[in-house]
Amino acid sequence: MPIPHDAIFKKVFSDPLAAAAELQSVLPAEVARDVAWAELDLTDIKLVDEKLKEKFSDLLFKAPISGRDGFVYVLFEHQSEEDKSMLLRLGEYMFRIWRGWRTKENRDQPLPPILPVVLAHDECGWRSPTRFHALFDLADDSPMRRFIPCFDVVVDDIRRVDDEALRARNLPVAAAVTLWLMRDARSPARLLATLAAWGPDLDQIVKGDSELRIALVSYILEVAGQLVFEAMLAKLANISPQTGETMLTIAEHIRQEEREDRAKTTRQLLRKLLVRDFGSLAASVEKQLDTASLEQLDLWFDRAVSGGNQSLDEILAD
Repeated sequence: MPIPHDAIFKKVFSDPLAAAAELQSVLPAEVARDVAWAELDLTDIKLVDEKLKEKFSDLLFKAPISGRDGFVYVLFEHQSEEDKSMLLRLGEYMFRIWRGWRTKENRDQPLPPILPVVLAHDECGWRSPTRFHALFDLADDSPMRRFIPCFDVVVDDIRRVDDEALRARNLPVAAAVTLWLMRDARSPARLLATLAAWGPDLDQIVKGDSELRIALVSYILEVAGQLVFEAMLAKLANISPQTGETMLTIAEHIRQEEREDRAKTTRQLLRKLLVRDFGSLAASVEKQLDTASLEQLDLWFDRAVSGGNQSLDEILAD
């Protein structure tokens, strides 16, 4: 199954309308007005390395900036601790974008500007520099500074954005609720305290797009945990009973899918072990594996890896 952080971020902010609303609210006004937001278009370029996908998600948009080609790169940091390498990583990603853009057709054209934006929700707030020069121990008047690349990054530190400021952005409901959850889901007390205010918005989402509903509930279960989710449902029973009931149904569906995925993986591993140790499996054994419950598969798998010169019948015994 997809990583909950990644799934909800991409589901919501891959929509150029939602992305444009968010970006216009966080970029400096003098920069935002130079972007042709009506022409904002999501590219299929992903720059985050596979090994970092548990910590980061990214989206690269293209749009005219000051009348010429341009890009807006959004990096979502879904980790709870400070990352001192963030600016270095952003610089690497920006150079990758420029190298990819400089094709034969663009070889003689000026490089397009890139607006780097980080969506951060570190529990302690953003503490790292936002200017690349700040990574170097150089005086402001050092002659060495002109030999070092310099760029700024815009950080949307949502941990420091209160409800009033978040609503003032006039974001689409899905984007506003997503940012609320990213801000509060790791704090049970804060999440439950703000639930009543966001209940009507949550209700709109639960009644709408099925993929978004699943992504939202998956995110709550992953980040807040089962106990907090149950506390949310208890509170929703007094605010919007139907919303709570729908979220419970979605959670049960998610858990069933997780069980099915786990059973499929265990079944595949067990089959490989049995074929390795006993050769081709009879049709009756294949049927036994295909119809077994997750609990049975776990039991048989434990027996198969434990050794002890057990026979096939002994491993698959009830």
